Amino acid sequence: TIIDGNGKLIMDTLVKPINKTKWKKTEKIHGITPEMVQDSPTLEELIPELKQMFDNADAIIAYGVSTDFSHIKHIYETEEEQNRLHSKICCCANEFVRYIHEHLPDQVHASLTDAMECLGIEWDGIPHSSIADTYACKKVWERLFPNYYKKN
Repeated sequence: TIIDGNGKLIMDTLVKPINKTKWKKTEKIHGITPEMVQDSPTLEELIPELKQMFDNADAIIAYGVSTDFSHIKHIYETEEEQNRLHSKICCCANEFVRYIHEHLPDQVHASLTDAMECLGIEWDGIPHSSIADTYACKKVWERLFPNYYKKN
């Protein structure tokens, strides 16, 4: 799921993996079965649209981006392109960890669910679904940086 800084839904799709046919651990967390993705586009099919969005973005904000980036960077062929993408990424999880170290040193967990609970933010939708997690990340980011999207 991808939204813009105003919360407008840009993309919301399941992605069919080409090298995996089972993912029991992830299925348990996110509820996405192999049957659910059988008619979904592959990452390869989404590359042109993703590149256009990422190339036009000033910043890309996500929660716990290291795993996502390790997959998505491969849509770019060169290290220079991958570095340009990486330079746009802001990790909301890292910022939440900074926040709790400074303000709540007894807080020991920093998952998106923990951030939502800790900051008193209500979920829209079902936690661990892509769309709910995407909007939750935006809400956490806005709580941590309330003036981030305001233009001078």
